[in-house]
Amino acid sequence: EEKETSELILDLLEHQRREDTLAELVSRKDKVDNLSQMIWNSPNVVSVLLQDITALYENISLPNPKLKARASNKICNILIIFQCIASDPEIRSQFIQLKIISYVYPYLLTTSKSKPFEYLRLTSLGVISSAIKQESQEIISYLIDIDISTPCLKIMENGNDLSKTASAFILQKILNWDDGLNYFVQSSERLANLTNVLKNMVEAMIPDHMSSRLLKHIVRCYLRLSECAKIRDHLPSWMPACFSNGKLNEFIQKEGDVIVKRWFTQLMGNL
Repeated sequence: EEKETSELILDLLEHQRREDTLAELVSRKDKVDNLSQMIWNSPNVVSVLLQDITALYENISLPNPKLKARASNKICNILIIFQCIASDPEIRSQFIQLKIISYVYPYLLTTSKSKPFEYLRLTSLGVISSAIKQESQEIISYLIDIDISTPCLKIMENGNDLSKTASAFILQKILNWDDGLNYFVQSSERLANLTNVLKNMVEAMIPDHMSSRLLKHIVRCYLRLSECAKIRDHLPSWMPACFSNGKLNEFIQKEGDVIVKRWFTQLMGNL
């Protein structure tokens, strides 16, 4: 199978075979240990995949963009391969240095709620999540430089639940770093946008649409903001009432895991 996989990777260079080959390689991503490195180190392959990513820009930038499921699936398979590469500790740094996430950025700016677009945004967020999972100064600085928070906050307002959760995870990881926290706190507009979105998301969940996973990321974001002395006294007035009236505590004690319970207790203690 190893040889066959290396032959498949070469097939990516042929336009006619690329779509089927991508689907086959994605199906093998959990079976072939070094697949991401094999793809990354194959001459011209990543360049060809990036050309396909940029070729779609024309379609998605139209006033009323249309995206067929087949075209979306092909690009999403490329993005899944990039997720694998971004997750690989041996090549993650090279992946970040080549600024490949910048090629994905335009997909995050789309607003159509059709399934092909939702899938495209979610898989794009997956690339960033894979790169940021193991936090490093390199990835945090890069994501701040390209202002990844702007599309993430928009998706947190208007996306589906999975995309909201992925976006909140990315912002949580950025806020974990002092550079990320300062990035929001030093701009009153950026801070207001962040706190408004977090508040609206919680209020939209209470009481009938609660998501433990999404709430966990939101609580972590609030906890990090509460660690900043500059804004701590103002923070309660920017948060939903359910934090102070006991409703959220009730849900977290019942449905939350050990980590979110600890974060929530720390947050309320800080405030």
